[in-house]
Amino acid sequence: MSALSADAKNPAGIPAASSPSPAARASSDRGISGFVAFLIIAAVTGIAGYFDMLANRQFSWIAGTAFVCTSFVVALLVRRSDLWTAVIAPPLAFLTALIIAGQPSTLTSAGSLMIREISLVATGLAFNAPFIFGGTIAALIVVLIRRATSRSKA
Repeated sequence: MSALSADAKNPAGIPAASSPSPAARASSDRGISGFVAFLIIAAVTGIAGYFDMLANRQFSWIAGTAFVCTSFVVALLVRRSDLWTAVIAPPLAFLTALIIAGQPSTLTSAGSLMIREISLVATGLAFNAPFIFGGTIAALIVVLIRRATSRSKA
């Protein structure tokens, strides 16, 4: 009778789709969260930028290279549900690192603090635009490849 009742519920004989178990969903969503990705990029870029500011009085290739490499690695490590955050986070993390790590240069100059802060942000973003675009594009490429491979597995 149980076989008859099962066929009555599913007359076409199509097996019912089972939802993935919580363990299977958790294993497919391993990695760091989007917020942690932002913090890692900002921290590494900020530390490299701080030493760069002490040595060169500006963000140079040292901070830019650290930013691009960190953006690439974080895009590899971020969990699949936060993939697009790995593309959005790098420019915001660079701005955060620039504002925080650039303070030694703004505090030693004369004049208005507001003008020095605006100058720090404007020149820092302008002169480091290739690194900002490079890190963001590297993260975007990694995210697109990871999305394509996850779709092909499904």
